Amino acid sequence: YWIETPNNYIKHVQVTLKEAVPNPSLHWAIQTSGGQMVTIHMEKNGQTVHHASYALNELITIAPAIDLWDIDHPHLYDVKVILDGDDIYTFRTGFKISEFKSDGFYLNGKKTKIIGLNRHQIYPYVGYAMPKNGQIEDAKLLKSLGNAVRTSHYPQSKHFLNACDELGILVFTEAPAWQYV
Repeated sequence: YWIETPNNYIKHVQVTLKEAVPNPSLHWAIQTSGGQMVTIHMEKNGQTVHHASYALNELITIAPAIDLWDIDHPHLYDVKVILDGDDIYTFRTGFKISEFKSDGFYLNGKKTKIIGLNRHQIYPYVGYAMPKNGQIEDAKLLKSLGNAVRTSHYPQSKHFLNACDELGILVFTEAPAWQYV
């Protein structure tokens, strides 16, 4: 596909949760081609939780009032990063701290038992061509059985991955290779 961009545009946005408790802080790395100012706008369920502008030459760290994503409460945020009021980069995300320790898996500092399945994205009679509603139903079925899924070694449907985020399913993405690395 062909992407048309203005002279100044956003190449990539990375946001990292640095502090989780008691006041989460987010660090932003924004790559652009030109431009002077970026505006970060965050919403949860249609309500603004952060809106401010920053010079591109400064380290951007914000501490909005956010709720962490969890398997029981999958809080998601709609984010817009706007460059000079012209180019807009949008995405949806949740914020969490996940780590493995010697005694198990911890999600946001809470020991969490992982219960899940492996998933191949092949369906009888349609192969890999399952439409959006089928992908969402598959995620709902997996949620009824546990809290995690290991995807297979090829790109998964964005509809399935989005449904996992919305339902509170941990996703372990397999490397896109098979029998070799």
